[in-house]
Parts: sequence; structure tokens; C-alpha cells
Amino acid sequence: MLPKISTTSLRRTALRPRTAVLFFVLVLLLVQFGLPTGGAAAAKPKEEVEAAAVEAATATTKAATATTTKEKAWVYAGTEAKAATASGATAALTATATATATATETPTDALKDPRLSIDMIQAQFIDYLNGEEGASESAVFGGSLLNLTVPFNPKQVWKPVHQYALSIQSLEYNREDILELARRARAMLIAYKILHEQQPMMTLVSESDKEAATVQVELEQVLSNLTTTVYGWTQPFYKTIHDMQLEYLDPSTPEMGLVFSTGKEHFEFAIHGILSLRNLLNCTLPIEVQYMGANDLDVSMLAALDSIPGVKTVDILKKFGASEISGWAIKPFALLAAGFRTSIFIDADALFFQDPEVMVNNSLLFKEYGQLFYMDRSIFQPKYDSVDWFYTIDPVMTKYASTLRYTTNRSNHEMESGVVVVDKSRSDVLHALLLTCQMNSKTEREVVYSHVYGDKETFWMAWDMLRVPFKFTPNAGGTLGRKTETGSVCGPLFHTDEFNNPLWWNGGPFECKYLTTDAYLQFEYAAFETNGTGHKWEMQGEMPLCLLPGNTTLEVIKLNAEQKKLGSGFIDLYEELRSEGGWKSYFTKTFGLSF
Repeated sequence: MLPKISTTSLRRTALRPRTAVLFFVLVLLLVQFGLPTGGAAAAKPKEEVEAAAVEAATATTKAATATTTKEKAWVYAGTEAKAATASGATAALTATATATATATETPTDALKDPRLSIDMIQAQFIDYLNGEEGASESAVFGGSLLNLTVPFNPKQVWKPVHQYALSIQSLEYNREDILELARRARAMLIAYKILHEQQPMMTLVSESDKEAATVQVELEQVLSNLTTTVYGWTQPFYKTIHDMQLEYLDPSTPEMGLVFSTGKEHFEFAIHGILSLRNLLNCTLPIEVQYMGANDLDVSMLAALDSIPGVKTVDILKKFGASEISGWAIKPFALLAAGFRTSIFIDADALFFQDPEVMVNNSLLFKEYGQLFYMDRSIFQPKYDSVDWFYTIDPVMTKYASTLRYTTNRSNHEMESGVVVVDKSRSDVLHALLLTCQMNSKTEREVVYSHVYGDKETFWMAWDMLRVPFKFTPNAGGTLGRKTETGSVCGPLFHTDEFNNPLWWNGGPFECKYLTTDAYLQFEYAAFETNGTGHKWEMQGEMPLCLLPGNTTLEVIKLNAEQKKLGSGFIDLYEELRSEGGWKSYFTKTFGLSF
């Protein structure tokens, strides 16, 4: 084993950051080259080194900042947190919400588990980089700097944050541990922001120009090594994350485009959706259809898609083949792989009342945050976890996340990923999208998907774990279709825009594609909910089919003549695609293809 390291000796080391770094480098060399360490060979040497690094980082936070006499419930749970042990977390989260601190203690001192301390100081430093120091509670997204009794000292907090990054930059980690993944992703984001966007920080955290130059070299190493360790599947297509961002910033990169993903099962939905955008909404945005190799779409399907003006098929495995993409997991990867600065992902069966380009251009949220996320239905389904699991991977959740339905026990579904919009030229958005992709890689998704329904929650969770500001569009998912005698509206999952206008829905032109594709939608009404309470869902088996909002005056819309006409157009087009000869006959007649 490695020699036992006492807490006292670690604290002494932590008071001398350079000595600490040399110490951990020495231990790492001993481990990697198999040199004797004073005992038998360690069973898990890298894990022990990393644990020591975290404990040392914890010790160096002493007196870094001071808090009020009563903590601001750093986990932002809204209720007492119950921590699981899945990622090395302990019941310390519960204690955090009610812990007290003296003027010389830090938020991390209130945490009984040293492994959790790095999450707090990373959170504080990122919130500082995001400009939250001194901001009012209503103006902040993260909130970890609220109610400090003395000004936040970034120089002192920087030392353990940087020491941790240096210590773990080349270590492999257990990919099933989502908490450790998040810590590495935050270390990369911090390094990236200082290197490429907030260079004066290098001078602020250094004692001299010489030390600042050393910090720059160390940050470059941290970013390079962690990118290879965590996001190695991006290479060799992209050498660095910065190269990736520069591609999206390049003036030759299309400003905006649509991204679909489909296989054979949903191909008919996909061509219907794309043709609807072109023929019914006059959308002229370029379109990429991402697919996963030759088994996903056959030659005839690829030819049909490529024959539609402005549509290009892309085999995503040629770019990110090492990422173990499969099924739902393709969505974030498709967004990342798409050759557009602003990428609008659209499910194969999603249809629109408005041109997606107008949707983005008119959005106030997108202008501020560089993303558009839509809320799922407010509904409980017992087979999914409560919020407890989320605490174990995001123990210092943001103030904004503490207000969501998911974290306040109003729904165990938060996000709907049928439409997702991201501006990849923004560095924080790009980093959050990379983390979302990693959470959907094979090893990680086997863990994540056991707690949430597929990919959809991974988007906002990744954004929150990195403390990248985001905001959901105002209304939760509702329904589109016929109105019953009780006042409920029955049909597929429906969404409004930010101004309560009908925008898009999932499920194609059918009332419920899961029940039958013989019953078309009745384009009469749309219903939605505004606050996650007061509504009632009527189920068809396990499928929520009809919504009775809490306020039928405000939350039920009668479609206008133009929207009803569009609805008829969707149905007519689908009928044409599946008439005698099917879609092949349509493409032969319309685009002159021969199969």
C-alpha cells in the first residue's frame, strides 16, 4: 500500500501549495512506475492518490472565505437533502443544509465528507468567474457566493481548486462515478475560461509575472490532459476544445441549421417532418440528418433524404465513433457534430406551427443564455427516482435548479428533449454540451438511465453541474387535439413558445402514435400548464393522453384558422407518403429518384 498520510501532515502540506503539488506528482510517479512506496503494492493506487489530492484540497480551503452564522443550504435542495453513496457522497449533505460556521470557517468546513469539499470551492470559483460576486440574490444563477460576511477571496480559493486539477489531470477514474466526471468537467471549464476568456485572472491569482506564466502552462496541461482523459472520443477530429469553438466561431460556418437523427424505425416520421418544414412552413434553413452507420439507414433512405433541397445526411460514427453512441444517446452528439453555430435538434416525429428559425430569432431566452430547453409534462411515475440521486452527482446545485419542479417534488420529469437549441460558439454552452455527451456515453448512460428516462434530463443536469446559466421556456408540456366534455384536451405532447403561442409537438400527425397510427390528430385546441400544480392528467395505460389544466381560461388555446389549415396540410402530406407505393413512390414522383 501507499504509506498512510495523516490529516495533520496533509494540512501542513496544503499550507504550501507548491510543495503539495510536488508531493502529489512524486506519489503519482511512484505509483505509475511501480517504485517501492514503503509497503506492498496498492490494490487501487490511482484511487488512493486521488483521495489524497481531494483531502489536501479540502485542507487548503481553511479561512478562504467566511459565511454567515447559518449556512444558505448550499445544496439548494429546498428540503433536507438525503445523500446516497453511489458516488462516494455521504449523509453529509443533510448536515450541510443546517450547518453553522464561525467567521474563520468556510462552507466546505461544514461538510463532513472531505470529498464533497472540492465541489463547493469549484462552485464558488465558477460563480465568481460568472460575475456573481456582490450581485443580489434575484440576479444570480449559481448562488454559492450569497451571504458571505467578508468579500470573496478568489486568490485563496484558487489555490485548492488549481491544486486539485493538477493532482487528477492524468489519472483515470471510474466512469460510473458521475460526481467525479462532473469535477473533472468543472476543472476543464475553469482552466478554459482563464486561458481563453479571462486572462487577467492569471495575474490576479499569481504573486508575480513568472508565476503567472507558470500558471498558464499548468492550465494548458490540465486542459489538454483532462480533455484526453474525459473527452478522448473528440480526438483526433478535434485536437482541443478550443479548436472546436474556433470552428463554430469561423465566419464560414453556417449561422443556424436544423439537426435530425433517425433510423429505419422512424424514417417515415423524419421525411414527413422535413418535408413539412420545407413545403408547409417554407423553412429554408440547412438540415443535417445524423445517423449511426450503415445499419441505421439503408442506401434508398439515404438517397431519398439527400434528394431534398438543403438536406445532407451525416454518418456521425465517422466523427465521434469512439463515443459508443446508441439510441436516444445520439441527440447531444448530433448537436455537437452538426456543422452549424446554432444547432436546432428536432426529433424525427416533431412538427411545428412556426418556422424554427423564427422561434430562435424571436426568443429572449436564447439571446441571453444561448440555449432553449423545453419542459416535459408535470407528472409522477414511480419507476423513476426522486431527487435524491441528483444530490449525489450535483451536491452544490445552483440556486436556479433549486426552483425546478424536479428538485421541489412537483414532477420527476423536467425536460423534454424533442427540440433542443444550443449556440456552440459560446464556450460555457460548448462545455456543457460536451458533458451532456459524456453522460450519454455507454458506461455513463447505463448509470444515468437507471435513474431518469433516457437522455432528456442529462442536458439541464450537465448545465447545472457546470453552473452554466440556463433557463427553461415558461410553460410545461401540454396536449394538442380534441376537447372533451370535462374541458380536458387529448393528444400528443405539446409546447408553446415564450409568449404562449402554439409552437411544436411530438408524435407526428397522430393523436397518440403509441396507441395507433390510424387516428389522426384533431387540430382544435391546445392545453398547457404554467406552474406545475392544479392540473390533472388522464392516463391511457401508462400514457398521459389528456390534460385538464388548473386554469382552463388561461391554459387552453383554441387554434386559429391558419393553424387548423396547417394541421390539415400535415395530415395530407402523411397520407401522400404512405399511399400506394409508399414514400419511394413519392420521391420518384417528386424528386425523380429511381429505386
